[in-house]
Amino acid sequence: MFADGGDMRPPGSGRSLLWRFGLPIALIQILASIPVAWITISIVEDFNQSRVESLLSRDTKHLESLIKADPGQERTILDQWHESSPDIRLTLIGSAGDVRWDSDGNTQTMGNHGDRPEVLAAVRSGNAVETRFSETIGEGMTYAARRFSVDGQTVVIRASMRSDLTRSQIMPIIWSILLVLVGLLLVTLCAVAYVSRDVSRLVGRLSDGAKKLAAGDFDHRADTNLPGALRSLGLSLDQIAEDQGERIRQFSVQQSEMQGILFALRTGVIAMGLDGHVISMNPAASSILSVDQTDIRGQQLDELGIDAELIAFARAAADTGDHLVSEMSLDSLDGRQIVVQSEPIYADDDQQVGTLLVLDDVTRMRQLEAMRTDFASNVSHELRTPITAIQGYAELLIDEDDDAKRRRYIDVLVSNAGRLSAIIEDLLSLSRLEDSDESRLPERETLAVHELLDEVVIGCGDEAEGRSIILEVKCDEPLTCFGSKHLLEQAVSNLVVNAIRYGPPSSTVQLAASVTESKLHITVADEGPGIDEGSCRRLFERFFRVDRGRSREVGGTGLGLAIVKHIAQAHGGSVEVESTPGEGSVFTVSLPIPSEHNLNNAPIES
Repeated sequence: MFADGGDMRPPGSGRSLLWRFGLPIALIQILASIPVAWITISIVEDFNQSRVESLLSRDTKHLESLIKADPGQERTILDQWHESSPDIRLTLIGSAGDVRWDSDGNTQTMGNHGDRPEVLAAVRSGNAVETRFSETIGEGMTYAARRFSVDGQTVVIRASMRSDLTRSQIMPIIWSILLVLVGLLLVTLCAVAYVSRDVSRLVGRLSDGAKKLAAGDFDHRADTNLPGALRSLGLSLDQIAEDQGERIRQFSVQQSEMQGILFALRTGVIAMGLDGHVISMNPAASSILSVDQTDIRGQQLDELGIDAELIAFARAAADTGDHLVSEMSLDSLDGRQIVVQSEPIYADDDQQVGTLLVLDDVTRMRQLEAMRTDFASNVSHELRTPITAIQGYAELLIDEDDDAKRRRYIDVLVSNAGRLSAIIEDLLSLSRLEDSDESRLPERETLAVHELLDEVVIGCGDEAEGRSIILEVKCDEPLTCFGSKHLLEQAVSNLVVNAIRYGPPSSTVQLAASVTESKLHITVADEGPGIDEGSCRRLFERFFRVDRGRSREVGGTGLGLAIVKHIAQAHGGSVEVESTPGEGSVFTVSLPIPSEHNLNNAPIES
């Protein structure tokens, strides 16, 4: 196989081939010889058995003719016959089953033989042959029985021979068969030893090339200067090397492409075997299930701490082999909502070998759907009140002639129209804040915080004065912030208006500003009734009111605090509330303070 063409036969390779080929061939020949020997011996035994049965049947027939020819001399005839053939046992049985004469025993001690199978068969059909165990002799026997009449009496003459005697007659033949088989085995081993020595020398020249091929050296080519089939083997190795090299290169490219596609998918994909072990899991699936991808291959799903409902779904998919779809809430992942689908994985022979699970995290989608449903319900509820009032008072106005009442109805119409306008304006503000198109948001600028708070106080002054509430500003430092003046004023104004409306008359609302850890904090503190902890968590939701009756009494749309939250988020900040029932509330808007090089007029990030 190699360029030098030398003998590359490894040491002891001839002996190795002898063991590798000679021993299996010997075993095969032995295994093949066993049924051959068994069949041959069975044929010989069957032939010998047939011969013995024919001999015994012939003897009974001959004895019948002798006894019929000389009635009354049965014993003499039987004694003479037994002397000439001592290996054959003779028995004369009467019609009642009594033994009249037996060549091997005392007839007085022998039982009734009328129930012997061969005797019964002979009585029925005239003659019979049977091979069985003799209770009288205690050995296996072959019997031939014949029924005939002499002097008007029916008798049965029975001839038999021990099985060991019949077997001893064929043992020389059996030994001859075995010796022939052993001789063939020895000849085969000698032939294999000779051939293996020659073949090992030639095969050794291919061994190194095959080893290089097995090691992945598909660029190596064989020296094909070899005879006959071995040359074809060398050429085949070359072809295998070329084909395998190309296949591996193509497979590597395809595997890289598939791996790239699988890892790029935002949908979770899990391939698992029928027994539940993980074959592969892409990063999206591990992220959805919060599973570490390290050494994940081969593990069972329940070993990864995955939710029991998902494991049950995977088992059902593997058992049924059907396309299944289910949406489930994973308790182990804080109720994360996922949609999981299954598809069976088939091999080339259309046998199912695994299951593919596809996972989509729809938590955010379901939350948005719930928010949309709540929003539609709340909007319809909030709009229904002013619209109903407008419709009702408009109908009253049509039929009313009293100017004073007409004036009061018109005031109610104007008030509800204003409320309706306020709701629509707040909804539009929320829509603009949630719009993903940042170019529609106002541009940012550097603002003096003290001036911002003063503007809010001026804007809310009339409403505060109407309830004798003092607006107090606490901002000693020359603080600045970067944002939209209009939006930030709106956010702080919404907080101040809430404090005025829900605070007791003649109380104080304090506006303050401070800086901690690169964040600006604007706080609005009131002396109102306070808010319980459960309501604090929902306070910034659309249309949420702590006390709906009080909210309608003081006015408002139920969207003011939601607008504050979105304005803070649009500036990259947040809003929080701290409150104790009966002790007032403190609202804090926290805004990041950007570095100097970021102080430009870029749009606000939503």
